[in-house]
Amino acid sequence: MEFSELKNEISVLTNKVKTDYENLKQFTEDVSHEMQTPLAIIQAKIDNIINEHEINDKQFEQITSIQKDIKKLKQLNKKITILTKIDNNHFVNAKSINLTALLNEKIESYKELALNTIHFNSTETLMVSMDVFLADILINNLISNAIKYSSKNDSVLISADENSLVISNVGEKALLNPEKLFQRFYKESNKNQSTGLGLAIVKKICDLYHFKISYEFEKNQHVFAINFFQCNI
Repeated sequence: MEFSELKNEISVLTNKVKTDYENLKQFTEDVSHEMQTPLAIIQAKIDNIINEHEINDKQFEQITSIQKDIKKLKQLNKKITILTKIDNNHFVNAKSINLTALLNEKIESYKELALNTIHFNSTETLMVSMDVFLADILINNLISNAIKYSSKNDSVLISADENSLVISNVGEKALLNPEKLFQRFYKESNKNQSTGLGLAIVKKICDLYHFKISYEFEKNQHVFAINFFQCNI
C-alpha cells in the first residue's frame, strides 16, 4: 500500500514538473512575442522626434544612446525567441543542405562589409540534414563570433571537409572559463556589447541535431569545431 502511494505521488510530481516546464516555455515565447510591438513603437516615436523637431547636440547623443539600447533589446528578443522555438520543437523541416555553398555565401557577405580577412579552405562538399533557417543561424553566429573577438588586422580561418567544420580566430590568451562558453548570457568580459546568447544558440542547434561541437585554445587561436558525422549524407 505504501509503495502504491509513493508511486502515485512520484507520478503526480513528475506530471507537475512537465506541466510547469511547458508553461515556462510558453510564457517565454509569449513574452518575446509581446516585446516586439512596444519596441517597434518606441523606435517609431524616436524617428518622429528626429524628423519633426530640431534637437541639440546633447539630445542627439541621448537619442543615439537610446537607439543603441533598442537595437540591443531587439537582438536579445530575437535570440530568446529562437532559443524558445528550438525548445518548443518548431524547427521540424529538415532538408539536405550544402553547407559549403552556404559558407561561401556568408563569407562573401562579410567581405562586402570590409571586415576581417577570411580564409576559407574546403577539401570536400559538406552536406548535412537540418532546417535551412537554423543552418543559416549556425554559420552566421560562428563567423560573426570569430570576427567580433579578433582584431581587424587578424584573419579568420575557416576549413571544412565532408564531415566537419572548423572556425578559428587569433586570441591573446585562453578563456578563463571555457566550460561556461556555451551557457546562456555568459560573457568573459563586458568590453563587448554581446548579448551572450550567440554561442548558446549554436550549442542548442548542435544538440538538436546531435552535432558535436568543441572549443580549444591552441597556438594563440580560439578554435571552434563541429563534427557532423552522425548526420553526414
